Amino acid sequence: MIKVIDNLGFPMVTFTKRQIPWNMAELLVSERDRPLLRRLIDANQDVPKDILKLERMTFVSRAHDEITADFVAGGSGRTVGNRLGDLRRCVDWADNAQLPVTLDNIEDVFIKWAYRNDYAKKKPMAAISPKALSNVASLIDKVLSRDYPIIKSLPRRLYNQTRGVINSKGDKTLFREVSYQGQIMIEICTKLDSETIKGPLPIEIDLNAGKIVLLCGLEIANSRQRSTKQKKCDIEESVQRRAEADTDGSLKRRSPVVNLRLEAELLIFIAQTSMNLQQAYLLDLDDYRYTSHIDGYQISSYKARRSGEVLFEIFSEYRPHFEKYLAWRKEWFSDTNETRLFPLVRRANYGDRPPNFDRIRKIIKNFGKKFVGPKSLRKSRLNWFLRNGIDPLMVADSAQHDIKTLYNAYAEPNPHLAMVEISKFHRENDPAIAPPAPGVCDSETPRKRDDAPLNTPDPDCINPAGCMFCTQHRDIDSEDHVWSLASYRHLKTIELAKSPPSERSQSDDSHCHPAEAVIIIVTNKLAFFRDSNSIRHGWVNEAIERIRESDYHPMWDGFIQIQETSEE
Repeated sequence: MIKVIDNLGFPMVTFTKRQIPWNMAELLVSERDRPLLRRLIDANQDVPKDILKLERMTFVSRAHDEITADFVAGGSGRTVGNRLGDLRRCVDWADNAQLPVTLDNIEDVFIKWAYRNDYAKKKPMAAISPKALSNVASLIDKVLSRDYPIIKSLPRRLYNQTRGVINSKGDKTLFREVSYQGQIMIEICTKLDSETIKGPLPIEIDLNAGKIVLLCGLEIANSRQRSTKQKKCDIEESVQRRAEADTDGSLKRRSPVVNLRLEAELLIFIAQTSMNLQQAYLLDLDDYRYTSHIDGYQISSYKARRSGEVLFEIFSEYRPHFEKYLAWRKEWFSDTNETRLFPLVRRANYGDRPPNFDRIRKIIKNFGKKFVGPKSLRKSRLNWFLRNGIDPLMVADSAQHDIKTLYNAYAEPNPHLAMVEISKFHRENDPAIAPPAPGVCDSETPRKRDDAPLNTPDPDCINPAGCMFCTQHRDIDSEDHVWSLASYRHLKTIELAKSPPSERSQSDDSHCHPAEAVIIIVTNKLAFFRDSNSIRHGWVNEAIERIRESDYHPMWDGFIQIQETSEE
């Protein structure tokens, strides 16, 4: 049995001494038996069959194969760890709910686990994050070779990750932050040459944004208040140590400053190549060959008598900077055993984990700006390409993604261009002003119906509720219009439910709540469509079913999400 369990580990991953090596055999036992399982695996002893849930073996084995394949294909260790943790939480929940976890019922387990969010609204710490749902869902899709993503079978409220509003101001701010940070990275790399790094301590460099001081582990002289007076011998020893540090230009002493430049170089490299952080950090130094390609170069490893594999692409302007970096790296690391292109000097227990850029973060924060991480750098680069008319297929290829992944995970709308295109479309195709409510206008002169209940809003071509009681409003004989009506009714239902009871008094029908009046008239419209013929009857049934699945009409989807997520 121990051989089967050994096959569920990850020998290709380097772990630190403090880390527990990943082993998906933990999913074959209950949570309380995992410490025992780890001890038995470490001691290379057999695992008792009575603690193993062997019915899970097929699913766990296939999930292990998929995760291993993703990692070998270039996935980061951090992503693999997050995915394993999310899957473990799903399996643990199934244990507590006494649900069997097998290949045949894993879909049912996942859906029930996802619906926990409906019961965790009052306990946010117990809720499942959209990212965790996505991680487990994508793994199940691969294991079962599903054509339709399982996460799409859930109501959108369970998995839809709330995103910030994209506006022109925020869009421009991101590009300004990227440009600002890029300028600082270039200045750091330029000014931290070998002569400066080996110079007297502390090292001070002037940037356009301000001055930064690099201490290399030393204290600023007289910066600490002492409760007792130092002895003369201690002062002399301190002065001697500082003098030795000033003259010590070794890599060991100057590693904090060397690492600062390496982090800056790594960020510039990622921005240039669109390579993900894990791949860039683990990239080995090679004998590079440059091949002209479009407006830059393809860089491949040199192989005698044949062309090597293309490793990455860069812009032509980056080549001089890159070659200066390679010369600087050779000067500092030629006498070491380091093989990585960006060999940060770190303790052994960091393993293959990429840096967190703490030094760069601190510098950017001290200048009062927001740090832009590797993922945001890649995203802003790809969106810059798309907005400047580059072929999306070429953009996707440069990021090592297919076109679907590019648009789903990276591409973001440009608010300014969107407004221009929408306005142009309406000028060319719909010269009349469309009403704010579902339907069309017979005239641009609104007038309230004589039979409209009291307290209902007046038609003003702004408030959609007013359109429902306007003599100029007309319905459209289409399935899309029926769906829009049903979605709008759902929005008004939420609004009514949030109203104080005193406002919802039904003692007098002529003074009903405005939202209730809208619900009544929309319900009557839907009833007319339903009872008119079989085709329209089907439209209404389909629309109601969509509302139950939280699939709302685009015209009202955003408003409904705001109402559902806002505090009552």
